[in-house]
Amino acid sequence: MVTSNAAVEISYEQFREEWLSEIDEGNLSPLEKGRLFATKLRTQWLSVTTDDDDFDVCDGSGDGGIDIAYLKRSDLDIHDGNSEESDTYYIVQSKYGTSFSGVPTIREEGGKVIDTMLGKNQHLSEDSKRVMQKIDAFLQQESDDIRIVLVSATLEPISEQDRQALDDIKIIGRERISEKFDVEEVSLMTIWEAIVQEQSQSLSVKINGEFVDQHAGLLVGMISLIDLFKFIVAYKNLSTISEIG
Repeated sequence: MVTSNAAVEISYEQFREEWLSEIDEGNLSPLEKGRLFATKLRTQWLSVTTDDDDFDVCDGSGDGGIDIAYLKRSDLDIHDGNSEESDTYYIVQSKYGTSFSGVPTIREEGGKVIDTMLGKNQHLSEDSKRVMQKIDAFLQQESDDIRIVLVSATLEPISEQDRQALDDIKIIGRERISEKFDVEEVSLMTIWEAIVQEQSQSLSVKINGEFVDQHAGLLVGMISLIDLFKFIVAYKNLSTISEIG
């Protein structure tokens, strides 16, 4: 017999309402709402926590256009020591609602970050200065396996025109900052699609026993304690692998 888990279907509208309830129902200022939105979206997308030493929040006055900065370190292959992916420094520009939309806005905000990285912004907060020191040290590495990514984090997916404006920022960033400069976009839809994809992948585990025909949604039979133990171990191992993947 093989048993599997059933994916629970949820519409994007349901997910969106539940996800935003913490933000909308709280007595928060616009700045606090924007910060909570950016943090929640980013931590879920990267599967990290805010207490990670490589996770910095610096939005507010003097942020230099940077709301969140996070260094995602590559996973090392324990067998040969080779890196499976690049170390990536994510610089997040996040706007809650519709304020981060339109070609002029994206170009202006992206240009602000590039100016900050070039040292042209002399009015940075202490948090932003500390983050820039980390980013500067990161870019000075001689390794080819590093990336720095400017992320547009929005409530809804950006338009095709906005996406083109983001690509224009990538070209400028590569010319003025580094060839390792890149851009990405993430929205609430990105999180939902990842959840749907994960739910669509069922887990199947074999269990040995003597069973009678299924009736009214139940399967009745007998199984030894040893086979039950093997089933529990196999299911736990498969669930862990699924979560990692």
